[in-house]
Amino acid sequence: RPDAELKITDFGLSRITRGASDGGEGGFLHTRCGTPGYAAPEVLVSERETGEGGRNYGLACDMWAVGTIVYILLCASPPFHGRTDAEMNSKIKRGEFSFPEKYWRHISSSAKDFITALLTVDPTRRLTATEALQHDWITAIGVHTSDLFAPAVSAARSTVDLGGAAGGAAGG
Repeated sequence: RPDAELKITDFGLSRITRGASDGGEGGFLHTRCGTPGYAAPEVLVSERETGEGGRNYGLACDMWAVGTIVYILLCASPPFHGRTDAEMNSKIKRGEFSFPEKYWRHISSSAKDFITALLTVDPTRRLTATEALQHDWITAIGVHTSDLFAPAVSAARSTVDLGGAAGGAAGG
């Protein structure tokens, strides 16, 4: 439906970061976590692959997820597929996706460019949120970007350790 309300959920692993300018450590995270198929390449890179302590990642991984969500919204299928999670993760790390004609023939080149700019493997070359809102595909449809922002959400009062003891209930 054209007037349907879209809700993005599953923020159980989300974290509010503080940039270096307001006393934080640049807003970088280190934990490899996320929903398979939505995680950015920099989240999936392991310590073994880098020869270091893995990679830091920041806000750019959220923009990767936006690219994945927009892809799914426009063609009802995810951009990355594999017989196993490992195969899919390998394709994500290489940025290996396509726009099959069967599903994308009626989708504008501007929309495809928007997705491609978000699903860019190098996080320093990926669109930022500000750049995404200024992209031709967004501005051409006449959306007032001020209408896109929801009221601020308060930080959670508590957290639950999802790791827990083996066999134990989290938060239990």
